Amino acid sequence: MKPSRAHAEALGPGPTPDEMLRRLAGRPGLAGFWGSWAGGGALLLSRPLRVRTDPYAALAEQPAVEGADPAVVGGGWFGYVGYSGPSHLAFYDHLLRFVDGEWTFEALWSSSRDAELRAVRDELRALLREPDLVNRMQSGDAAAGACIHCNLCMPSIYKGTHCVLVPAAERPDDTCISTYQGQSSASGRVTPCAWRNVKS
Repeated sequence: MKPSRAHAEALGPGPTPDEMLRRLAGRPGLAGFWGSWAGGGALLLSRPLRVRTDPYAALAEQPAVEGADPAVVGGGWFGYVGYSGPSHLAFYDHLLRFVDGEWTFEALWSSSRDAELRAVRDELRALLREPDLVNRMQSGDAAAGACIHCNLCMPSIYKGTHCVLVPAAERPDDTCISTYQGQSSASGRVTPCAWRNVKS
């Protein structure tokens, strides 16, 4: 594998891990891990670069990580090893990490995957502005998203992430918190909370 660097980028507060799993449903290799290991919280992974049923082959394909940070998971091999049965391991070079109510995009960033990782990061960031984005895409709505990926929202992550390009008077009040407490519309779709993402 080509050398990569550990990368972590705060995306701010958002829905619970189980809600985010529902939003990401249908992605190849979607997996979720909860627990006290790796700093606690949850890891959500999808779109693995490779899948192996031979754990020895997987162990021979370890990436070289430059400037490794023990606080960053970034990616790697996830799955299970069967002692008397089949094994299944998948290599992911990016993931979503949820700790203390905050989401972070982490990756094992490589020059060969730069464009793809930027696109994945921007897609996940867009969910902060448009919580109903995945539902719209799944329904066949091909309209362009509202997020222009300008990163101006980043300074707001410590106070409740929101798009600073939307005037404060046009942002919803806290009645939309119910969206992130597991409630949804009668159609079963996630109810959009307009422009702001709030802590669940």
